[in-house]
Amino acid sequence: MLVSIKIGLLAFIFVVTSGSFFHETFRKKPHIVAVAIIFSIVSTFYLGRSIYNDLITDVSASVGVRAKPSEDFISVDGLSLFFDGDSVKVTGMAAGSAAGVAGLRAGDIITRIDNTPILRPSDFVTAERGALARGQRSVEVHFLRDGRGRATLITLRR
Repeated sequence: MLVSIKIGLLAFIFVVTSGSFFHETFRKKPHIVAVAIIFSIVSTFYLGRSIYNDLITDVSASVGVRAKPSEDFISVDGLSLFFDGDSVKVTGMAAGSAAGVAGLRAGDIITRIDNTPILRPSDFVTAERGALARGQRSVEVHFLRDGRGRATLITLRR
């Protein structure tokens, strides 16, 4: 409901400000047109961002997860990782990805790569890229599945 009101308000602002640009009275006063256009741009940015945040919150609540429009989700080399506030979880992977071949599954919680703790999805990328830079051919990924600690080797692909 709130999203619908914001979209309606955004449409109203657009109609009013674009109308001022084409109306004959305002053509004689270009400073008013400039203010209307600036107001339209600023309000579009803030209302659009607010609508985006509302949609993220609504969708995440409807599927039962907490989500924020930030770097909490990342997809790297066919592996999708999500930070749920406490841990980094595997949410999916592409068919034939190195992580899938190594045995990782959706729902696994990544705890570390080699000796690097994984606290955010970006830590996974940093550790993987660092291993590649050092010339490693594989990394040992430590994870939890059903509360039990496990480890697997993922072959790095260049």
